[in-house]
Amino acid sequence: FVNNVLPHLDKDIIFIMLGPRSSYEWQQKWVSKIFPASWKKNIELMLGLSTDDQILMEALSDPSLLGRFYRPGYLKYDDVMSIIRSADLFIMPNLKEHGDMEGFGLVALEASLSGAYVLASAVDGITDAIIDGKNGRLIESGNVQSWISTISVLMQDVEKLKQMGVDGKEYTLLNYGWGKMVNEYRNHFQEVYHQVKSN
Repeated sequence: FVNNVLPHLDKDIIFIMLGPRSSYEWQQKWVSKIFPASWKKNIELMLGLSTDDQILMEALSDPSLLGRFYRPGYLKYDDVMSIIRSADLFIMPNLKEHGDMEGFGLVALEASLSGAYVLASAVDGITDAIIDGKNGRLIESGNVQSWISTISVLMQDVEKLKQMGVDGKEYTLLNYGWGKMVNEYRNHFQEVYHQVKSN
């Protein structure tokens, strides 16, 4: 996203990548020394190591991205949520990776609950959390042109975008709130109980 999408967006658009930086540099060097190069990525995925840290570090020093891409690293939860609430968009541009499945998409729901409009890759569990047109928009993973055009169009009307974020928050509260989840669990457990009891 940083290298392929951000450079094609309006120069006023700033991308802040939230989340701690990798602290596994020695493990990655160890993997590189011990295992053949063809195994490296699979082992990094298995161990949960970052596979794009070096690329991101290079992007931070790219003169064309100065002032447009920030990666603050570890932040307190309140600071993270403050940034998300202030953002025009929350972007989750996950790439489909063989052997690495994205889970439910809880981060996207948290962003939606903060009132941010969510753009997310239509991969794996993210599609269970973000319902296209309701609490965000799903975009084909890796489709650079689609990301560029969607962001460009949405950023033309920031007031409308804010309202879309408010509407998305309401949808998320209604469909993913604790009350609904607890009721669905209770109903499921009751069904199982009745099935077991009848047998």
